Amino acid sequence: MSEDILPVPMGSPRAVYVEKIRLARETEAVLKELEGRKDLDAARSQILRALAAFAARDADTIRSGLSVRNAEARIKAMVNAPDYAGSFELIPSEEPVFVGAIPDTQKVVLEALHHRPEILQGMDQLRSSIIRERMQRNELMPQLNLVLEGSLNGLEGESKVGRSYTNQFNQGSPSYGAGLVLSIPLGNDAAKARYLRRQIEVRQQIEQLNTTIETVLLEARLALRELAVAQRDIRAKYAASESAAAELKSLVERKGLEAGLGAGGNDPGGAANNQAPANASEYLERLLDSQERNSVAREEFLRSLVVFNVAFVNLERAKGTLLRAEKIRVDRQQDPRNPQLPLLKLTTEPGPKGGDGKASK
Repeated sequence: MSEDILPVPMGSPRAVYVEKIRLARETEAVLKELEGRKDLDAARSQILRALAAFAARDADTIRSGLSVRNAEARIKAMVNAPDYAGSFELIPSEEPVFVGAIPDTQKVVLEALHHRPEILQGMDQLRSSIIRERMQRNELMPQLNLVLEGSLNGLEGESKVGRSYTNQFNQGSPSYGAGLVLSIPLGNDAAKARYLRRQIEVRQQIEQLNTTIETVLLEARLALRELAVAQRDIRAKYAASESAAAELKSLVERKGLEAGLGAGGNDPGGAANNQAPANASEYLERLLDSQERNSVAREEFLRSLVVFNVAFVNLERAKGTLLRAEKIRVDRQQDPRNPQLPLLKLTTEPGPKGGDGKASK
Protein backbone atom coordinates (compact mmCIF):
# COMPACT_ATOMS: atom_id res chain seq x y z
CA MET A 1 0.00 0.00 0.00
CA SER A 2 1.67 3.22 -1.12
CA GLU A 3 1.36 6.64 0.43
CA ASP A 4 -0.18 8.19 -2.71
CA ILE A 5 -3.41 6.24 -2.44
CA LEU A 6 -5.44 9.28 -1.51
CA PRO A 7 -3.84 12.62 -2.49
CA VAL A 8 -6.15 14.82 -0.41
CA PRO A 9 -5.69 16.66 2.89
CA MET A 10 -6.35 14.18 5.67
CA GLY A 11 -8.56 14.45 8.70
CA SER A 12 -11.85 12.66 9.00
CA PRO A 13 -14.30 15.56 8.30
CA ARG A 14 -12.11 17.15 5.63
CA ALA A 15 -11.41 13.91 3.77
CA VAL A 16 -15.11 12.99 3.75
CA TYR A 17 -15.91 16.50 2.54
CA VAL A 18 -13.52 16.10 -0.41
CA GLU A 19 -15.11 12.75 -1.22
CA LYS A 20 -18.61 14.25 -1.11
CA ILE A 21 -17.51 16.97 -3.52
CA ARG A 22 -16.05 14.38 -5.90
CA LEU A 23 -19.28 12.35 -5.86
CA ALA A 24 -21.40 15.45 -6.50
CA ARG A 25 -19.19 16.42 -9.44
CA GLU A 26 -19.46 12.95 -10.96
CA THR A 27 -23.25 13.09 -10.66
CA GLU A 28 -23.27 16.60 -12.13
CA ALA A 29 -21.24 15.36 -15.11
CA VAL A 30 -23.82 12.62 -15.76
CA LEU A 31 -26.63 15.15 -15.46
CA LYS A 32 -25.00 17.55 -17.92
CA GLU A 33 -24.43 14.75 -20.40
CA LEU A 34 -28.08 13.71 -20.22
CA GLU A 35 -29.28 17.29 -20.57
CA GLY A 36 -27.07 17.68 -23.62
CA ARG A 37 -28.72 14.62 -25.21
CA LYS A 38 -32.31 15.44 -24.31
CA ASP A 39 -33.08 16.28 -27.94
CA LEU A 40 -31.45 13.03 -29.13
CA ASP A 41 -32.01 9.94 -27.04
CA ALA A 42 -32.10 10.98 -23.35
CA ALA A 43 -35.56 10.62 -21.84
CA ARG A 44 -37.03 13.05 -19.36
CA SER A 45 -37.27 10.35 -16.70
CA GLN A 46 -33.51 9.80 -16.94
CA ILE A 47 -32.81 13.51 -16.53
CA LEU A 48 -35.13 13.79 -13.53
CA ARG A 49 -33.53 10.77 -11.88
CA ALA A 50 -30.05 12.19 -12.34
CA LEU A 51 -31.23 15.61 -11.14
CA ALA A 52 -32.66 14.10 -7.95
CA ALA A 53 -29.42 12.22 -7.29
CA PHE A 54 -27.36 15.37 -7.84
CA ALA A 55 -29.57 17.42 -5.48
CA ALA A 56 -29.28 14.81 -2.73
CA ARG A 57 -25.51 14.50 -3.09
CA ASP A 58 -25.06 18.27 -3.24
CA ALA A 59 -27.00 18.54 0.04
CA ASP A 60 -24.62 15.97 1.57
CA THR A 61 -21.72 18.18 0.48
CA ILE A 62 -23.20 21.15 2.35
CA ARG A 63 -23.64 19.09 5.51
CA SER A 64 -20.12 17.69 5.22
CA GLY A 65 -18.70 21.21 4.82
CA LEU A 66 -20.46 22.21 8.02
CA SER A 67 -18.78 19.27 9.79
CA VAL A 68 -15.39 20.61 8.70
CA ARG A 69 -16.13 24.07 10.09
CA ASN A 70 -17.41 22.57 13.34
CA ALA A 71 -14.24 20.50 13.69
CA GLU A 72 -12.11 23.62 13.15
CA ALA A 73 -14.13 25.50 15.78
CA ARG A 74 -13.66 22.68 18.31
CA ILE A 75 -9.90 22.64 17.70
CA LYS A 76 -9.66 26.41 18.17
CA ALA A 77 -11.69 26.19 21.37
CA MET A 78 -9.52 23.40 22.79
CA VAL A 79 -6.26 25.16 21.90
CA ASN A 80 -7.55 28.52 23.17
CA ALA A 81 -4.57 30.38 21.68
CA PRO A 82 -4.78 34.11 20.87
CA ASP A 83 -3.28 33.47 17.42
CA TYR A 84 -6.24 31.22 16.56
CA ALA A 85 -8.89 33.81 17.38
CA GLY A 86 -9.32 34.96 13.77
CA SER A 87 -11.26 33.39 10.94
CA PHE A 88 -9.01 31.15 8.87
CA GLU A 89 -8.86 27.58 7.62
CA LEU A 90 -7.07 24.78 9.45
CA ILE A 91 -5.39 22.26 7.16
CA PRO A 92 -3.54 19.17 8.43
CA SER A 93 0.18 19.48 7.69
CA GLU A 94 1.18 15.86 8.31
CA GLU A 95 0.75 12.84 6.13
CA PRO A 96 -1.21 9.94 7.64
CA VAL A 97 0.34 6.63 8.58
CA PHE A 98 -0.75 3.96 6.11
CA VAL A 99 1.33 1.05 7.29
CA GLY A 100 3.37 0.35 10.38
CA ALA A 101 4.87 -2.53 12.28
CA ILE A 102 2.84 -3.81 15.21
CA PRO A 103 5.15 -3.74 18.27
CA ASP A 104 5.72 -6.79 20.43
CA THR A 105 3.37 -7.23 23.38
CA GLN A 106 6.17 -7.70 25.89
CA LYS A 107 7.89 -4.53 24.71
CA VAL A 108 4.67 -2.54 25.05
CA VAL A 109 4.09 -3.88 28.56
CA LEU A 110 7.63 -3.02 29.69
CA GLU A 111 7.39 0.52 28.30
CA ALA A 112 4.07 1.03 30.06
CA LEU A 113 5.54 -0.15 33.36
CA HIS A 114 8.51 2.22 33.02
CA HIS A 115 6.78 5.34 31.71
CA ARG A 116 3.16 5.50 32.88
CA PRO A 117 2.93 8.31 35.50
CA GLU A 118 0.28 6.45 37.50
CA ILE A 119 2.72 3.64 38.25
CA LEU A 120 5.52 6.05 39.09
CA GLN A 121 3.23 7.97 41.41
CA GLY A 122 2.06 4.73 43.07
CA MET A 123 5.67 3.67 43.66
CA ASP A 124 6.46 7.02 45.30
CA GLN A 125 3.40 6.76 47.55
CA LEU A 126 4.35 3.21 48.53
CA ARG A 127 7.88 4.29 49.45
CA SER A 128 6.52 7.15 51.53
CA SER A 129 4.14 4.85 53.43
CA ILE A 130 6.99 2.37 54.11
CA ILE A 131 9.12 5.19 55.54
CA ARG A 132 6.26 6.33 57.79
CA GLU A 133 5.70 2.74 58.92
CA ARG A 134 9.39 2.38 59.89
CA MET A 135 9.33 5.68 61.76
CA GLN A 136 6.27 4.59 63.70
CA ARG A 137 7.89 1.24 64.52
CA ASN A 138 10.80 3.09 66.15
CA GLU A 139 8.41 4.60 68.70
CA LEU A 140 7.81 1.12 70.13
CA MET A 141 11.49 0.57 70.86
CA PRO A 142 13.33 1.66 74.06
CA GLN A 143 15.01 5.06 73.85
CA LEU A 144 18.51 5.82 75.08
CA ASN A 145 19.33 9.54 75.13
CA LEU A 146 22.57 11.32 75.91
CA VAL A 147 22.06 14.39 78.15
CA LEU A 148 24.60 17.21 78.50
CA GLU A 149 24.17 20.08 81.01
CA GLY A 150 26.06 23.27 81.72
CA SER A 151 25.61 25.99 84.36
CA LEU A 152 27.33 29.09 85.80
CA ASN A 153 27.83 29.67 89.54
CA GLY A 154 26.42 33.16 89.61
CA LEU A 155 23.63 32.80 92.13
CA GLU A 156 23.16 35.46 94.85
CA GLY A 157 20.83 35.34 97.80
CA GLU A 158 18.07 37.78 98.81
CA SER A 159 16.95 38.16 95.18
CA LYS A 160 19.89 40.31 94.18
CA VAL A 161 19.52 39.77 90.49
CA GLY A 162 21.96 42.43 89.33
CA ARG A 163 24.80 41.13 91.52
CA SER A 164 24.13 37.53 90.46
CA TYR A 165 24.39 38.58 86.83
CA THR A 166 27.74 40.29 87.54
CA ASN A 167 29.07 37.32 89.51
CA GLN A 168 28.68 35.12 86.45
CA PHE A 169 31.67 36.86 84.90
CA ASN A 170 33.96 37.82 87.78
CA GLN A 171 33.34 35.33 90.61
CA GLY A 172 31.41 32.30 89.38
CA SER A 173 32.94 29.31 87.64
CA PRO A 174 30.97 27.23 85.11
CA SER A 175 30.01 23.63 85.86
CA TYR A 176 29.15 20.82 83.47
CA GLY A 177 27.21 17.59 83.58
CA ALA A 178 26.63 14.55 81.31
CA GLY A 179 24.43 11.49 81.54
CA LEU A 180 22.36 8.82 79.81
CA VAL A 181 18.56 8.56 79.98
CA LEU A 182 16.98 5.17 79.22
CA SER A 183 13.25 5.10 78.50
CA ILE A 184 11.42 1.75 78.21
CA PRO A 185 7.71 2.13 77.30
CA LEU A 186 5.32 -0.17 79.11
CA GLY A 187 2.04 -0.88 77.41
CA ASN A 188 2.30 2.05 75.00
CA ASP A 189 -1.09 1.33 73.40
CA ALA A 190 -1.22 4.65 71.55
CA ALA A 191 2.08 4.00 69.76
CA LYS A 192 1.00 0.45 68.94
CA ALA A 193 -2.24 1.72 67.43
CA ARG A 194 -0.37 4.24 65.29
CA TYR A 195 2.04 1.53 64.15
CA LEU A 196 -0.87 -0.74 63.22
CA ARG A 197 -2.43 2.08 61.23
CA ARG A 198 0.83 2.60 59.31
CA GLN A 199 0.97 -1.11 58.53
CA ILE A 200 -2.56 -0.97 57.15
CA GLU A 201 -1.61 2.05 55.03
CA VAL A 202 1.33 0.13 53.55
CA ARG A 203 -0.96 -2.77 52.72
CA GLN A 204 -3.46 -0.40 51.09
CA GLN A 205 -0.74 1.23 49.00
CA ILE A 206 0.44 -2.19 47.81
CA GLU A 207 -3.09 -3.16 46.76
CA GLN A 208 -3.65 0.20 45.04
CA LEU A 209 -0.37 -0.15 43.18
CA ASN A 210 -1.30 -3.67 42.05
CA THR A 211 -4.65 -2.39 40.82
CA THR A 212 -2.98 0.48 38.98
CA ILE A 213 -0.49 -1.86 37.33
CA GLU A 214 -3.25 -4.22 36.20
CA THR A 215 -5.28 -1.31 34.82
CA VAL A 216 -2.29 0.12 32.95
CA LEU A 217 -1.37 -3.26 31.48
CA LEU A 218 -4.97 -3.81 30.41
CA GLU A 219 -5.05 -0.43 28.66
CA ALA A 220 -1.77 -1.19 26.91
CA ARG A 221 -2.93 -4.60 25.70
CA LEU A 222 -6.27 -3.22 24.52
CA ALA A 223 -4.55 -0.39 22.65
CA LEU A 224 -2.23 -2.89 20.98
CA ARG A 225 -5.15 -5.08 19.95
CA GLU A 226 -7.03 -2.08 18.58
CA LEU A 227 -3.98 -1.19 16.50
CA ALA A 228 -3.71 -4.71 15.10
CA VAL A 229 -7.43 -4.82 14.26
CA ALA A 230 -7.28 -1.34 12.70
CA GLN A 231 -4.42 -2.44 10.49
CA ARG A 232 -6.39 -5.41 9.17
CA ASP A 233 -9.48 -3.24 8.79
CA ILE A 234 -7.66 -0.61 6.73
CA ARG A 235 -6.38 -3.27 4.34
CA ALA A 236 -9.86 -4.71 3.89
CA LYS A 237 -11.42 -1.27 3.38
CA TYR A 238 -8.71 -0.38 0.87
CA ALA A 239 -9.40 -3.55 -1.11
CA ALA A 240 -13.14 -2.78 -1.07
CA SER A 241 -12.45 0.77 -2.26
CA GLU A 242 -10.28 -0.47 -5.12
CA SER A 243 -12.94 -2.97 -6.18
CA ALA A 244 -15.68 -0.33 -6.14
CA ALA A 245 -13.50 2.04 -8.19
CA ALA A 246 -12.77 -0.73 -10.72
CA GLU A 247 -16.48 -1.50 -11.00
CA LEU A 248 -17.32 2.14 -11.67
CA LYS A 249 -14.53 2.47 -14.22
CA SER A 250 -15.69 -0.64 -16.06
CA LEU A 251 -19.27 0.61 -16.08
CA VAL A 252 -18.25 4.00 -17.47
CA GLU A 253 -16.14 2.40 -20.20
CA ARG A 254 -19.10 0.25 -21.32
CA LYS A 255 -21.51 3.16 -21.36
CA GLY A 256 -22.12 3.04 -25.09
CA LEU A 257 -22.86 -0.68 -25.07
CA GLU A 258 -24.97 -0.94 -21.94
CA ALA A 259 -26.96 2.29 -22.10
CA GLY A 260 -28.11 1.89 -25.69
CA LEU A 261 -27.95 5.64 -26.18
CA GLY A 262 -27.93 6.66 -29.81
CA ALA A 263 -29.55 3.42 -31.00
CA GLY A 264 -32.81 3.56 -29.10
CA GLY A 265 -31.90 0.44 -27.11
CA ASN A 266 -34.52 -2.27 -27.09
CA ASP A 267 -37.22 0.31 -27.72
CA PRO A 268 -36.37 2.42 -30.79
CA GLY A 269 -39.41 4.60 -30.22
CA GLY A 270 -38.74 5.18 -26.57
CA ALA A 271 -36.88 8.48 -26.94
CA ALA A 272 -39.47 9.83 -29.30
CA ASN A 273 -42.22 8.97 -26.84
CA ASN A 274 -40.19 10.66 -24.05
CA GLN A 275 -39.77 7.30 -22.36
CA ALA A 276 -36.40 5.88 -21.41
CA PRO A 277 -35.29 2.67 -23.14
CA ALA A 278 -35.26 -0.24 -20.73
CA ASN A 279 -31.53 -0.86 -20.86
CA ALA A 280 -30.77 2.90 -20.71
CA SER A 281 -32.76 3.30 -17.49
CA GLU A 282 -31.15 0.22 -16.03
CA TYR A 283 -27.70 1.51 -16.93
CA LEU A 284 -28.38 4.91 -15.37
CA GLU A 285 -29.56 3.26 -12.17
CA ARG A 286 -26.51 1.01 -12.10
CA LEU A 287 -24.22 3.99 -12.76
CA LEU A 288 -25.65 6.09 -9.95
CA ASP A 289 -25.59 3.13 -7.57
CA SER A 290 -22.00 2.36 -8.53
CA GLN A 291 -21.00 5.95 -7.89
CA GLU A 292 -22.67 5.76 -4.48
CA ARG A 293 -20.95 2.47 -3.62
CA ASN A 294 -17.59 3.85 -4.72
CA SER A 295 -18.06 6.95 -2.60
CA VAL A 296 -19.16 4.95 0.45
CA ALA A 297 -16.22 2.57 0.06
CA ARG A 298 -13.76 5.47 -0.13
CA GLU A 299 -15.34 7.13 2.90
CA GLU A 300 -15.09 3.87 4.85
CA PHE A 301 -11.43 3.63 3.86
CA LEU A 302 -10.84 7.19 5.00
CA ARG A 303 -12.50 6.53 8.34
CA SER A 304 -10.49 3.34 8.82
CA LEU A 305 -7.36 5.33 8.00
CA VAL A 306 -8.22 7.86 10.70
CA VAL A 307 -8.95 5.06 13.18
CA PHE A 308 -5.60 3.47 12.30
CA ASN A 309 -3.72 6.71 12.99
CA VAL A 310 -5.66 7.34 16.20
CA ALA A 311 -4.80 3.80 17.31
CA PHE A 312 -1.10 4.65 17.02
CA VAL A 313 -1.60 7.71 19.23
CA ASN A 314 -3.66 5.74 21.76
CA LEU A 315 -0.93 3.11 21.96
CA GLU A 316 1.70 5.74 22.71
CA ARG A 317 -0.60 7.26 25.34
CA ALA A 318 -1.18 3.83 26.89
CA LYS A 319 2.59 3.33 27.09
CA GLY A 320 3.11 6.79 28.60
CA THR A 321 5.41 7.86 25.76
CA LEU A 322 3.10 10.15 23.80
CA LEU A 323 5.12 13.34 24.32
CA ARG A 324 8.36 11.57 23.46
CA ALA A 325 6.85 10.02 20.33
CA GLU A 326 5.55 13.43 19.25
CA LYS A 327 8.98 14.99 19.91
CA ILE A 328 7.55 17.35 22.54
CA ARG A 329 9.84 18.52 25.33
CA VAL A 330 8.61 20.02 28.61
CA ASP A 331 10.78 22.93 29.77
CA ARG A 332 10.40 24.26 33.31
CA GLN A 333 10.73 28.05 33.51
CA GLN A 334 9.83 30.87 35.88
CA ASP A 335 6.73 32.91 35.39
CA PRO A 336 7.90 36.53 34.80
CA ARG A 337 4.75 37.84 36.47
CA ASN A 338 5.30 35.67 39.55
CA PRO A 339 8.81 34.21 39.95
CA GLN A 340 7.62 31.98 42.78
CA LEU A 341 5.44 29.93 40.43
CA PRO A 342 6.90 27.51 37.86
CA LEU A 343 5.95 27.84 34.21
CA LEU A 344 5.87 24.74 32.00
CA LYS A 345 6.47 25.31 28.30
CA LEU A 346 6.00 22.66 25.60
CA THR A 347 8.60 22.78 22.84
CA THR A 348 8.51 20.76 19.63
CA GLU A 349 11.84 19.24 18.74
CA PRO A 350 12.90 19.06 15.07
CA GLY A 351 13.02 15.76 13.28
CA PRO A 352 10.63 12.91 12.50
CA LYS A 353 8.12 11.99 15.17
CA GLY A 354 8.39 8.41 16.30
CA GLY A 355 9.55 7.36 12.87
CA ASP A 356 5.98 7.44 11.58
CA GLY A 357 5.23 11.02 10.70
CA LYS A 358 6.65 14.47 10.26
CA ALA A 359 7.49 17.15 12.74
CA SER A 360 4.76 19.65 13.54
CA LYS A 361 4.92 22.95 11.77
